[in-house]
Amino acid sequence: MADYELSNTAEWDSEYAPASKPDAEHGWQEVVNKKRAFKPEHQPAPPLPQSAQQDSRREFRQPHETGCRRQPPVSQSGALLEKWQNEGTVQQPQQQLRPSKFPISDDGPGEALWRARKKPAGEVRIPEFLASSAGQYKAIARRCGTFVFSRNKQSIDGEMIFGIWTEKEIDAAKAAVAQTVQEIDAWIEAATSETRRRAAKRFAKVASRKPEEREDDEREWRREVRRQTYRQDPPPNKRFQAIGSFHWPIDECRPDEILGSNYEALDPIRMDCSCHITFHAGLGVFSVAGTASQVKAGLRRLLLTCFQITARQVLPVRKYLLRWPQETVPAYLYLEQYDHPVSLTNNGMPLQKHGRSPRGEYLEEEARPARAAMETAVNTRRARNMIISMLDKLHYFRGSIQMRIRLGTLLLKQYKPPTDDLYDLDEYERMADESQFQAGVTQELGDKPTEERLIDHVQHHAGSLLSPLDSMLSKLHEVRPTFFAEFTFHDSAGDLCLKIEWHEALEHRNSDKVEFVEKERKWTRFERDSGNATPLLDINLTDLNSGWAWQFDILASQPVDARKVPNTLQNFANSVRVDAVPAAKLKTKDPFVLRYNALSNLVHVQERTCYRYVIANSEFNLEISRFQNRIHHPRPSMAAPRNAAHASSRAEPDISEPRWSLSVYREEWGKLFNENERLPVGQGVEWKGEMAKWFPADIGSEASEKEDKGWSQLMDNLGQIEAMIAKLKAETDEEDEDLLGGVQIA
Repeated sequence: MADYELSNTAEWDSEYAPASKPDAEHGWQEVVNKKRAFKPEHQPAPPLPQSAQQDSRREFRQPHETGCRRQPPVSQSGALLEKWQNEGTVQQPQQQLRPSKFPISDDGPGEALWRARKKPAGEVRIPEFLASSAGQYKAIARRCGTFVFSRNKQSIDGEMIFGIWTEKEIDAAKAAVAQTVQEIDAWIEAATSETRRRAAKRFAKVASRKPEEREDDEREWRREVRRQTYRQDPPPNKRFQAIGSFHWPIDECRPDEILGSNYEALDPIRMDCSCHITFHAGLGVFSVAGTASQVKAGLRRLLLTCFQITARQVLPVRKYLLRWPQETVPAYLYLEQYDHPVSLTNNGMPLQKHGRSPRGEYLEEEARPARAAMETAVNTRRARNMIISMLDKLHYFRGSIQMRIRLGTLLLKQYKPPTDDLYDLDEYERMADESQFQAGVTQELGDKPTEERLIDHVQHHAGSLLSPLDSMLSKLHEVRPTFFAEFTFHDSAGDLCLKIEWHEALEHRNSDKVEFVEKERKWTRFERDSGNATPLLDINLTDLNSGWAWQFDILASQPVDARKVPNTLQNFANSVRVDAVPAAKLKTKDPFVLRYNALSNLVHVQERTCYRYVIANSEFNLEISRFQNRIHHPRPSMAAPRNAAHASSRAEPDISEPRWSLSVYREEWGKLFNENERLPVGQGVEWKGEMAKWFPADIGSEASEKEDKGWSQLMDNLGQIEAMIAKLKAETDEEDEDLLGGVQIA
């Protein structure tokens, strides 16, 4: 009965943590001042011969000075040191994201005058057949500091009259209008002369449009003009059927800082709902004027706009949970040294950093399978509940979101050191629940010899668990790699990130010719001074016996329109190439094949070679990636991206050794989160945070009323993947021991 109550609690309380108390019924209790049983095979091994030491390909944990007779410390409250110790980079305390400005272009002085219904400072005539090229003349006007607009579709001698608005100063206005007219006339001359040349060569006859086509065109023009006029202030003395008021939370969020100086971000609401929206600063109120239905729609969109701003301020979730897949719960923990990937610095010297990873230290008679099963089940359900809770909070989140499940090694970043080199398990759990505690999961799997054999092992021994992602392939060893590159550029408003993906051209797969084509290119912006995507959710399910942790994370950044990226960075993106011939012959120890010229504001590059598979009978994919990082050192005088230039004299980057990572994801997640990336102002996404939607049951599985059946099957699949890697690691360790002459290292 006790097990049922504890297990059932986790279904509805995501903050529930099982208490660590003695339980005579299930045969486990706290171990106090208990000596470890002496076993001859655990005695310290004799020193290795010099030749064997030199041939060793890996380092094993050295035995403690007292050997296997070390006595665990007496469990006492407050046995941990009060001072927190930092290892590596420690994240700032969990904070809400700052409300970010909507991705809009602020009105210039000319457009602001047009909104206020001021008279134009000048006019320009544009041929009717060129008037549809709004992007051209609007770009010219923006470059000249003016705004061009026409409310009259009627043309005079085939030309339409456009008004020009610009700043109030008379002399400056005249100069801006003259420059705008001159550049638009030059554009018209170039466009019409090209048309005449083509017509002369072909002896073309210009066909006039049918009357109904002209009527449709004029009707569409009037509809667009009417939509645009709602961006302006309402006409003076105009009567409206209804006027509604929306009280903005001005103390928490200033609307001009988020929506623009003229609240330009609300233009889609104005045009979609056909209503006028104005702000009264003294009252902190938005007024919505129009018909009754238009006002209701506009007020609701304003409310949802507040929801979107609030969604940006969601408090990130970070949780460290334990699991026991081997049904063995240790009594004590120690900190094992972890070797980070070796980096070759810019002066040619190798750099090796170290970390600390918790490991179980237990007695044979303290397996406690009942507690292991219960705590694993409770914590997996807690992780599930927290993920679904976070998804519900992202219903109005506007931004680029990515969700992944990664397997790596848990490393402590900020923790209390143990007093006697050992943690009591309950002490560690209490420390992990404190807000100051921080840990992270490595991007690499964590065991280099196992990593180097992983892809070959999967291709030849995982046929029952995996299948090729490409439906045209039948064998795992036929899977072709996909190439990724991620570039990070410094920017004062928040670092810019460029992601490019290449894949092999299908038409050359069965030939000797190899060609890689660009599949996707994406620009995003990180939060200011962060340098990375913002973690909205970070849940780690850790097995302290092996140190491996499944990390469930949700990362967010702001999408950037490629057209608004500085030309220097656009040219850089166009110049990046994958060297096709070496890429086709890529082996695990060959260098990467990315070709690019580094800019002065380039700070980080990650190159990845990915092999993708489908987990059998499921909608989840397994991605095994070989990655390598390059850290570039920017110069002190580094400028913004638009001023970036090629730096031939800059220092060489720090290059880390290639390592391998493993992650699980679902392609449907990316499609669902695409709605957040393109979410209109004042609207929410259509997807719902339901278990069956995000974690569907396996294909062909029997129907079940349990909504978490898909989650349970996913956890089973993750367990099988981890068991496969654990078996590979055991085989690798055994081979290493054979290389050392059969001497076992404890």
